[in-house]
Amino acid sequence: MKITISHNTKLLSESRENYSAEIWRWGGERRRERAFRNRIRAATEEFRVPIPPQVSNCDEARYPNRVGNFSKGLPHDDIGEVLPAAYDSLLTAVTSGDRDDFANIPLGGTAKLATPQRGLSFHLEGTDSGQLTSPPAPELAGPERAGEMVDYWIATRTAIGFPTRRLGCANCVQIVSKMEGNRVNSGGPTWTEC
Repeated sequence: MKITISHNTKLLSESRENYSAEIWRWGGERRRERAFRNRIRAATEEFRVPIPPQVSNCDEARYPNRVGNFSKGLPHDDIGEVLPAAYDSLLTAVTSGDRDDFANIPLGGTAKLATPQRGLSFHLEGTDSGQLTSPPAPELAGPERAGEMVDYWIATRTAIGFPTRRLGCANCVQIVSKMEGNRVNSGGPTWTEC
């Protein structure tokens, strides 16, 4: 069945006044046509939602070794940095959206990428994810990330109760205090264009 829609298409001749009285008696073809019109109207309204800018934290451009980026499941070298070819393969797949490119992403160990193509799917309810945005992740060298590390360090030290010297850092308390002071005085993250 081929359906052609024009702006003036009228599938049902019922007036709005009859809508509420007729709604419980609708069935079959009339209900199908009404559902179709409702879906066209909803899709048109969702299409009109503006596309916001997708802002980067610039870490991908700032660190050629990709140290500040997601690399879970990819192969890493002896010091824990992602192998550049593997990360580039991930970027190629995400950019192209081609399932063969996703299949060719090298993996590290037994871990698998969890639904790597999820962001490419379409949902038939609500605004499309491509028309939504989230703030960028905190910059790796930024005050917000430093604050997160301070919180993690303090929580881990408190929960486990290990002494500072076991961290292999003679002046960790001073470093953490300085980081905590920087976090508190920073006024929050700053996002710039890459």
